[in-house]
Amino acid sequence: SVYSFSTHTYLVRNFLKAGGVDPDRDVRLVVIPPPFMAESLRNGLVHGFCVGSPWNSVAVDADVGRIAVLGAEIFGWVPEKVLGVHARFANAESDVLHRLVRALYAAARWCEDPANHEDLARLLGEPRHLSLPADVLRRTLDGRLHTAPGGPLRAHQDYLVLHRDGANRPEPDHALWMYSQIVEAHQGEWTPDAAREAISVYRPDIFDHAVGHTPVRHTAEPDCVATRLGAPFDAPRFLATGK
Repeated sequence: SVYSFSTHTYLVRNFLKAGGVDPDRDVRLVVIPPPFMAESLRNGLVHGFCVGSPWNSVAVDADVGRIAVLGAEIFGWVPEKVLGVHARFANAESDVLHRLVRALYAAARWCEDPANHEDLARLLGEPRHLSLPADVLRRTLDGRLHTAPGGPLRAHQDYLVLHRDGANRPEPDHALWMYSQIVEAHQGEWTPDAAREAISVYRPDIFDHAVGHTPVRHTAEPDCVATRLGAPFDAPRFLATGK
């Protein structure tokens, strides 16, 4: 995985458990920076990895790995990156924070527009950024990946969701889902106070004020609080019982 406290770790733990593998006893999870994943696989340092795009495609294009499953097929709409600030900053510099949220909201909308994917892929591929071929990045942006060297493109409409259907809005039940994964991974204990603290970090009120409206929430498919591997995540029950 890319980091112990990451959605990648929680994705791979759930994936392993669904296959009958105990992630705490049957395997050893290690942390490797994303750009070194393909090289680590080639050198036999790891047998597999969970990483964000485009580093999965880098391994496929180098003919050292195959994509076994997409993250969106384990949990749909799982959060990947956040904008986080200290509470003191949020209170003291609310105007600056609102402008920052609006800027990121507009950038996410631009990046998600297919009409901009060619320019975005070229920009991200520059040496000062990812230093990768634009076509590799374009596949990520379009949600169309080769899962094996020379294989056909495989498409997933929700592979990379940057803006639509309220994707940028911090939802309190998503905070509880993240906390539940921390508890499941034995990285922290459940307490009512900690659960409430997790919720307090997610501030939809700041987001709604900044963008001037409340985006319509994604409802077409289960999102990150509804597991593809079992029963949907019950946020109210977890808040009350930790289970």
